[in-house]
Amino acid sequence: MQSFARGILQPVFFAALMGIVVAICQILQFDFMPDIVSTFAKQISGAMTYIIGNLSILFAIALATHFAKRNKMEAAILVVLTYLTFMSLNNAMLNVTGKLSDAEMLMGTGQKMELGMQITDMGVFLGIILGCLVGYMHNKFSSTSFKGLLEPFGGAKFTYFLLIFVAFAFSLIAVYVWPLLSGVIYSITQFLGESGGIGVFLYDFLKRLLIPTGLHHFIWTPLFYTELGGVAEIAGQVYAGAQPIALAELANANSITSLHESMRFFQTNISVIFGFPGIAMAIIATAKPENKAKIKKLVIPACIACVMAGLGEPMLFLFIFCAPLLWVVDAVLTGVFATVAYLIGIQVYWRGLLETILQNFVLGAGLTKWPLALILGPIATITWFFVFKFLIVKFNLKTPGRTDNLEDLSDSQLALNTDGEVTISDKDMITGLIIEGLGGKDNILAVSNCFTRLRVDVKDETLVNKEMLNKTGNSGIAMNGKYIQVIYGPAARDHRTRVCEALGLED
Repeated sequence: MQSFARGILQPVFFAALMGIVVAICQILQFDFMPDIVSTFAKQISGAMTYIIGNLSILFAIALATHFAKRNKMEAAILVVLTYLTFMSLNNAMLNVTGKLSDAEMLMGTGQKMELGMQITDMGVFLGIILGCLVGYMHNKFSSTSFKGLLEPFGGAKFTYFLLIFVAFAFSLIAVYVWPLLSGVIYSITQFLGESGGIGVFLYDFLKRLLIPTGLHHFIWTPLFYTELGGVAEIAGQVYAGAQPIALAELANANSITSLHESMRFFQTNISVIFGFPGIAMAIIATAKPENKAKIKKLVIPACIACVMAGLGEPMLFLFIFCAPLLWVVDAVLTGVFATVAYLIGIQVYWRGLLETILQNFVLGAGLTKWPLALILGPIATITWFFVFKFLIVKFNLKTPGRTDNLEDLSDSQLALNTDGEVTISDKDMITGLIIEGLGGKDNILAVSNCFTRLRVDVKDETLVNKEMLNKTGNSGIAMNGKYIQVIYGPAARDHRTRVCEALGLED
């Protein structure tokens, strides 16, 4: 499950950039802009929405290459071939069985146009399933070799030969079985829609609570990128999932009169932009006087990183292990304020600060009700501050700065947050410390990353040296058996690249 979560995140990394590009393009299409600028912006925006409408194949490539243990380029080629083979077979099967719907009226039929071909609409589930299948088949059969006349058809070619039959079987499932599953998905979506504030609270509460486990991806990803998050027709094209719908609405901001109800799934980050500053102030306010100066150098950069990037880990991992009560309370407050935002009609597209400002400026106050967010936001900041301060003092919680010394924070953590950019030699040294802290080269099986975490599979978890890892500038370590997560914030990808280079692993 952890490995699946790592693979499925790769296409998501680009969603934030696409959102910013679409927002900028909408601004460049304002009436006062020169025609040549507006035309250029419209074309770029159209390219982004086209990609948003075809995310499934990106998920397929990401998962196939992620699961492939060797020859990842071959795995990428195999999954594209399999995907196109499935599309052709599925279209033919729909046609032969008389189930092919009118291409001009596809909304609500369970079919869609993808890459110019009409197929069963499985959303990104199609890419997810095919990506996993191809990754498995590639690992199992791509080392197969033959002798004699069949020698040229071994390896990846033999794997593709087998995948043709897999694609055929899957096309039958898509025609006869998937419509039944779609009914179940629709029922779940209907429940989420009818559950109102309760559904919003549970979603945001669980999404925040599960962050340390990495399982939060299984809460938000299906709602963001599949029919579970809703389906909408915008400018003649059907979009499934809260994220594609939101970006499509952004690209058509001048023509829509209301936002889709799936916007309620974006309210979590009111807790990041407004709640985290309250947490930061509470940690600083309750720190011992002699520690306040150092704590500010740690907490303020972490808070700024979270607010600007829209991420939770850099701040959360400052207190969830030393004060688990605050972890649960933070999740409750996140659910409460997201629910309040939903109930009073706020439909703000909350992401990082830059994205939030740009995209809601384009959508306008009439659609998003962002002026209400500017009222609710400071209330959230004050609430988080006083609740956290009260609990820290009342239960004498050992948050950063409240111990007798700062041994709970490594010197490198403080240095990396205050001394500016790390030099090349320092980076090489840190990479060496990371590898040794993970038990050495021979103990590391696989290395990947998400937005903020270096994720490592190890042979023997008892060889992991937390004390050494804490000298590398992390803000927390999460261990789940042989799966290790070291929280570095936005620097996680850079650390992964350097570790992979040092170990000779594919990046």
